[in-house]
Amino acid sequence: MAKKKGLIILGFLFLLVSAEFVARFKLGLGTPPLFIKHPIVEFMLKPDQEVYRFGNHFIVNHYSMRSANFSPKKADPKELRIMAFGDSVLNGGSLTDHSQLATTILQSDLEKQLGSKVFVGNISAGNWAPRNWLAYANEFGFFNADIIIVVLSSHDALNEPVMETLNPNTHPENPPFSALSEGINRYLPRYLPKWLANQESNPVVVKPNNKEGLKDLKLFLELALKSTNKVFVAINPTIKETETGTMEDGFQDIVGLLTDMQISYITMQPIFHEASLKQNLYRNEDKIHPNKEGQKLIAEIIENNIPQEWLKSITALEIR
Repeated sequence: MAKKKGLIILGFLFLLVSAEFVARFKLGLGTPPLFIKHPIVEFMLKPDQEVYRFGNHFIVNHYSMRSANFSPKKADPKELRIMAFGDSVLNGGSLTDHSQLATTILQSDLEKQLGSKVFVGNISAGNWAPRNWLAYANEFGFFNADIIIVVLSSHDALNEPVMETLNPNTHPENPPFSALSEGINRYLPRYLPKWLANQESNPVVVKPNNKEGLKDLKLFLELALKSTNKVFVAINPTIKETETGTMEDGFQDIVGLLTDMQISYITMQPIFHEASLKQNLYRNEDKIHPNKEGQKLIAEIIENNIPQEWLKSITALEIR
């Protein structure tokens, strides 16, 4: 009897170890990118991370950017330095490898085009809004950026959700106990009936639709213009906007603001629409987040539409 119990226990332990192995090395669980609360910015990616998630390489530098580490001050005046601000679209999340990010592609393409050093900082996080960009810039500055890029969507002009607490299922502050436990606690409930899963919703408080985002965007752009007169905005379309050509609430407000402030911008919807006729640009069952082809297209659009005189003036040893 004792021998039988021992075999049962050993068998159970073997199953646990096997399940942990599959969850960690086959499914890519157990190493989620972590977040921290911040008294000014509200929340941001935890600095100095390098993890592999779902087979994707996820790098976070010392300043919570989804970019490689860099010197906060330019040592070489020939270096082209770009700081790109955004939300989950620019960030890519765990489903986008570092090499597939629009910012990584843009940096590589510009280096080939200009034949000089280029750094593109990816300052973003899922659920960030203009309020967070403004707070980050006030806290950390723009790092001697020659060009500041903003990738935003129509909804960024409207109400800004405020996260009272960080949801451990979307913005974990600590690593899970194990890959298996993360799979059970974080992902299994998504595939269970609601009455069985009993999963809490994301703790978000939504303000009335008073266009607070537009006010914060204006303040952010004013601050950016004090750092450099080279500010460029790319308006990212949702899949509905891409397919129908009908822009959602907030789009006209953003365009009006950019026009009034005389800021260069590009509406990416027409280009996305044309490209979407040939290939899928969004993740499966996702209304806004681009897949790797969408990220590549964002990089191409920005590279092709940044005023070329900006690049020429910087690479001609422009020293501020």
